[in-house]
Amino acid sequence: MIGAALFFAKDFRRMLRNQAAGVWEQFDIEELRGRTMGIVGYGDIGRACSQRAHAMGMRVLALRAAPSSPLAISS
Repeated sequence: MIGAALFFAKDFRRMLRNQAAGVWEQFDIEELRGRTMGIVGYGDIGRACSQRAHAMGMRVLALRAAPSSPLAISS
């Protein structure tokens, strides 16, 4: 999940195309700090992703698979 967020924020597809073409032009990238990550399924993997997203300065909204169990939403 963190890898996917970085993939899109850093526009890896563009970097790979530029690398294949031998072109190294500058372009703006997005910062993940201050962005919101949504997590559906707050089990072990969801919690691990949440910890890493928090470490990168992201806000996390999570949803448990079992809606009857309460979940604190972190900011």
